[in-house]
Amino acid sequence: SCVIAEDDDDGGTEEVKSFQEQEMEKQKLLYEQNRLANRGAAETVLLYISASKGENNEMVRRTLQLGISLLHGGNREVQKRMLNYLKETKDVGCFTSLATLMANCGVLDLDTHERCIKAEVLGVGSEGMAGEKNLHDADFIISLFRFCQLLCEGHNLEFQNYLRLQAGSSTNVNIIICTVDYLLRLQVINKANQEENTSF
Repeated sequence: SCVIAEDDDDGGTEEVKSFQEQEMEKQKLLYEQNRLANRGAAETVLLYISASKGENNEMVRRTLQLGISLLHGGNREVQKRMLNYLKETKDVGCFTSLATLMANCGVLDLDTHERCIKAEVLGVGSEGMAGEKNLHDADFIISLFRFCQLLCEGHNLEFQNYLRLQAGSSTNVNIIICTVDYLLRLQVINKANQEENTSF
């Protein structure tokens, strides 16, 4: 196998993985994801999200991270397993919880978030509690939307449609509309911040 060495920022060399090594890592990841899913991890993620009733807590944050790990790379088997579970149980609790979490997410102040990141990198501390809360919210919001994205990663049209309409359920929650609502709130807040900054 061909290995190429590149200089990194520390002046050392970093090995670039060959195609075969990358493929082996991908296969290992798929194996581990599927092994966990076969042991019920995929369903457990959905159950915990549903049981949270939209309350943002440490368990939900960890559950989203597990879901992201299971779905990373657009794992079709895990997507299929989750979709089948949701269709069979007709449980909309997962969707109502996701919608509530999105609705209750603080809208990120991108200026504050960027300043906090820079301050953290420079080691000068963040801007007090508001800055820390913004960073904490940012991590949660990113995880929440990343999980939703990975549910239908790889142009999984069947899951995309199910996120819009849960056929056969007594209640429907359109996660796509909830996402758009959040993005519109974000746009309004950030536009107001830009106008405020240009008025000085």
